Amino acid sequence: MAERLGWGIIGCGNVVEKKSGPSILSAERSRIVAVMRRDVAQARSFAEINQIPLCTANAAEVIEHRDVDIVYMMVQADARGARVVEERMRWAAGTGMLRVDPPTPGMWVVVDTRAKRMATVRDGERSVLEIDSTQAMPAPASGAAFENHGADTVAGTPCTEWRTTDATGTPTLVCITADGVLLRAIAAGRVLVEALHLAYVPQDAAVFRIPEGYRRIDPPPGPRMR
Repeated sequence: MAERLGWGIIGCGNVVEKKSGPSILSAERSRIVAVMRRDVAQARSFAEINQIPLCTANAAEVIEHRDVDIVYMMVQADARGARVVEERMRWAAGTGMLRVDPPTPGMWVVVDTRAKRMATVRDGERSVLEIDSTQAMPAPASGAAFENHGADTVAGTPCTEWRTTDATGTPTLVCITADGVLLRAIAAGRVLVEALHLAYVPQDAAVFRIPEGYRRIDPPPGPRMR
C-alpha cells in the first residue's frame, strides 16, 4: 500500500477552507496533518471537522511537525536468557501520542505524553489497564551530562552519538537524530536497542484510539506514603 502524504498549512484562511483544503482532502492518499493561523480559534472548526490533529497559532510547530514510525531491535532478558526481539513504535507529533507494539501478540500500549497517561490494551481479553505514565516511564538520571561522541548512521538515518549515564549510573552511548529520535543505545558495551527501520510518515489518529467496549481494569494500588 502506498504511503499517505501529510500536508502542513501555514495561513489557514478562507482560501484554504473553501478551495485548497477540500482539494487536498479529496485527493487520493493525501491528508492535512497540521494547520496554523494567528487567530487559532478561526482555524479550529476546520481542523475539528476534518480531523486534523494539530491546530496552532505557532508556525514553528507546523514546520517541526513530523510523525514517526520506527521498528527497533531490542535485547530482552527472561528465564531463558537474553534474546533479540523486535518492537514497533509510532509517534504522532500533533497530539503527543505514542503507540508501542511489543513482541507480545495481542498486546499494545498507548501513551498520552501530554496527559501523562498510559494504557495497556489486550485484544484477546478485550481489556485496558490505564495508569499514570510516570509510574512506568521514569525520568532520566537527574543532572546527567551529555558528551558529543561524533556522528554515525543507523537504519540509513544520520544521528549524533552522545556519551552519558543512565538512571543507574551505567555509562551509555546513545545515537539520536537532529529531531530527537533515538536510533541506538549501548550500555556497558552491549547494544540494548537499535533501529531497523525508520519512516517519517503521517500517523492516523485511529492507531492510538482504544477500541470501544473494552473492559477497564482497575490499576493495582500504588505504594503508600508513611
